[in-house]
Amino acid sequence: MYLIDKATKWFIKKDYLELYHPENDDIVKIECEKIDQLWKIILISKSYKEIIFKVKQQNIDNIFNEKVINSLLNQLEQKKYIVSKVGE
Repeated sequence: MYLIDKATKWFIKKDYLELYHPENDDIVKIECEKIDQLWKIILISKSYKEIIFKVKQQNIDNIFNEKVINSLLNQLEQKKYIVSKVGE
């Protein structure tokens, strides 16, 4: 485990990108699906059902890097792309 974003305190726990937030015990799983030249990235957590991002990348390995993940986590923290809260 290593700190990926000091502001949000999210950690990468596993190679397939399961992220853990120590402050609220939230776990986020990231799933990807390629549609033409876009990768659709879906974040699923306890707090939020799903948050969808679309990223132009040729290779899945280029998505799962620190810069992109930091950007996704910042957007998650700012709640810009929330689809719906669980239970709503």
